[in-house]
Amino acid sequence: MEATWTLPRAGTTVLTLTAETDAGPQLTQTFQYRVSAEALSQAEGAWASGLLAPVAVDTSTDETGETCDLAFDSTGNGHLIYFNETHPSIWYGFWNGSTWTTQLVDGMGFNTGGIVMEPMALAVDATGKPHIV
Repeated sequence: MEATWTLPRAGTTVLTLTAETDAGPQLTQTFQYRVSAEALSQAEGAWASGLLAPVAVDTSTDETGETCDLAFDSTGNGHLIYFNETHPSIWYGFWNGSTWTTQLVDGMGFNTGGIVMEPMALAVDATGKPHIV
């Protein structure tokens, strides 16, 4: 139901979760994460304590993030989709270890009358290709 763990300050780590269902079978999922030292943009004292500085994905003044989904590829890079409430649209972001790159996936466009709908989900296949539904 809930897991708490501490990531290393930098490097690659693996988390394996095993859950047993009420009927008895066990389900196991393994997640691999790459923690980037570049994200630590705080002073040396903060570095020593291992605190990560927040990194903004979307620096616009738009209202975003109410609906989002995050997935990791096999190398530990993050993939993110999020909904822009100000200009109804779906955005995709990719973390390369030091910065986020974002691109518009779907939106209403100019005077098209289209509707972008939630909920949405993200999966990354074994080749690192994102799939959005």
